[in-house]
Amino acid sequence: MFGMVITMSQPALGHNYGNPSKHGFLSYVTGRYLSPLKCKVVFDWSEPQVVGNTMSFTVKFFQRNGQAYPICNEDNILIEVTQGVHKIACSIELGGPQICDANKAKVQFTVRRAGEYRICVLVGMTHIRGSPFTKTFLPGPPDPLKTCFVHHCSTVVGSEDIPTQLFIEPRDRYGNHCTVDSQCDPSNEYSVDIIEVTSSRPIPDSFRWECYPLVSRLALVLKFPKEGCYRATVSYKGQTIQNGDFHVIVLNKEEAFMVQKNVAKKNKCYEVKLLAINGERNQKPKKVYCYISPKQLTLKEYMWKFFPKHLITFRLCPSTKFKFQSSRNYLQGEPVLLIDDGCQQEVELISPDRNIIAATFTQFLLKNIGGSETFKDKQDFFYHEVRKYHQKHFHDKLPLKVSREYILESSIKETKSFSVSDWCKNFEITFVGEEGLDWGGLRKEWFELVCSSLFDHENLLFHTFKSDKQGLVTTMYLPCNMKGKTLLYISFEEEVEPEQSLNPMDNLSMPESSRQEQAVY
Repeated sequence: MFGMVITMSQPALGHNYGNPSKHGFLSYVTGRYLSPLKCKVVFDWSEPQVVGNTMSFTVKFFQRNGQAYPICNEDNILIEVTQGVHKIACSIELGGPQICDANKAKVQFTVRRAGEYRICVLVGMTHIRGSPFTKTFLPGPPDPLKTCFVHHCSTVVGSEDIPTQLFIEPRDRYGNHCTVDSQCDPSNEYSVDIIEVTSSRPIPDSFRWECYPLVSRLALVLKFPKEGCYRATVSYKGQTIQNGDFHVIVLNKEEAFMVQKNVAKKNKCYEVKLLAINGERNQKPKKVYCYISPKQLTLKEYMWKFFPKHLITFRLCPSTKFKFQSSRNYLQGEPVLLIDDGCQQEVELISPDRNIIAATFTQFLLKNIGGSETFKDKQDFFYHEVRKYHQKHFHDKLPLKVSREYILESSIKETKSFSVSDWCKNFEITFVGEEGLDWGGLRKEWFELVCSSLFDHENLLFHTFKSDKQGLVTTMYLPCNMKGKTLLYISFEEEVEPEQSLNPMDNLSMPESSRQEQAVY
């Protein structure tokens, strides 16, 4: 009977769990208060576990005298699950259908990131016994849709009899780096199909695998005995990996030297034969000239051998793709090259210098974007180049007074006479008719307003793709009242974006509209 009275008349313990002197004398003597040292956690899984599952554990609360402590919402209990800097959402259910569950709290959370998790259970400001707990979760098996080549390029350029390494990062369905065992044989799960484009003949013995467990990568080493154009497809358990379909151009020593010379010269012209343009095929191949520069690839023909006529221009960017075809259908027997940028119709060419043209284009492209076609690598390269450029200039404060209502017009007016060194300075923004000191917030607001005005499709300078609302492309047809301002706006945009988006005095995140700007290039 005495035990029942103690259980039923249990006092409200408030927030002073860890200090028994704050409770009544009777509670102190009998130990009828919640004790963090008496609580314990029971995990409902055994290690190791892989990501992708919902994990649960139970916290049992006890008084200092060992009796169960019925937990409720008013108790100051904190349960937190973190993985690195990421806080993991978890659900907490107090009690249960049975009376014996009154002192239990069941916690559930879903594991997506591999690595070490930290689980903290606090009563007031005091950790319970064993807290914080550390649990490790392993990545899942590789997923072909997430596994990809590092520093990917749709066209790989190599030389005959010289190995070319292509690195693969195996990732699971959640993007975690998979574990690579130094003793594993990648050929058991990965398959590589290589064919020669001109003859469609398979080339089975032109590759080998290497493992790099310290960086969780696999290396596909390609080595071809003769020059030519090849197509490679890399699959994991029968499914092609994310960017596993690409072409390989293998050059001989003379061709490799010529490509290096072209890249150093920065402008080269080749005579080619045009088979199709603007959706129309020529009855017989037409002689035209292909000009390659670090910015673009242009086709021209000459009227009466003296007057050049522009046919088409392709920007030198990752969206411009080359397609290589067999030459068996043509009397000339020369290699066939298709050029497609996704905006204009395909152009079909034949030329004995096809491989040199494609290799020169690819080397220019990789040089421009930092050696990779992936967005993350291009972004890192862009940041690095801007920071390197800023190091050459001083970063004194430069006052700038603009109108919020006419943000573009007033900004252009204020900056139209700026030199390169002025653009690298630390802007101090003042909005007309407003009070405030610029400690970085006004500059960030100005930058975001300028980006929004420039890249908002309602302002008619750019419009979005139908399939990708983040991607932007310049508007081809402008209203009459905008045509005189377009070049001025574009010139202003080219100055303000690289210089101020990475001002070394700023520690600000790039706004969404500025991330859209990067999709233009």
